[in-house]
Amino acid sequence: MGVISSANAEKVRERLLHTGSSSCFYESLRRSIVHLFLSGPTEVQDWSMESGAEVIERLYKFEIAKTYKGKYGNFTIVQDVYATELEDGWRVLWDYNK
Repeated sequence: MGVISSANAEKVRERLLHTGSSSCFYESLRRSIVHLFLSGPTEVQDWSMESGAEVIERLYKFEIAKTYKGKYGNFTIVQDVYATELEDGWRVLWDYNK
């Protein structure tokens, strides 16, 4: 087996960072959810999904927390999710405000 040159080593490193590693990481996430927490709803009034968007008079906010334990470490992602009832049923909404 030969010694890899520093230029080739960098190419391999870049390829792993942008292809194999990330797909392995995401695949690991799919299989490693240990805990999923959904808070009780909190009523919110006069909310909009983003600046300039239509204001929604009444909706409910939930906090979702997903805990992952896997090959690449343990961490928790926390996100607010909103729900409102329209004429044809309930809709889940995301907050795009910055």
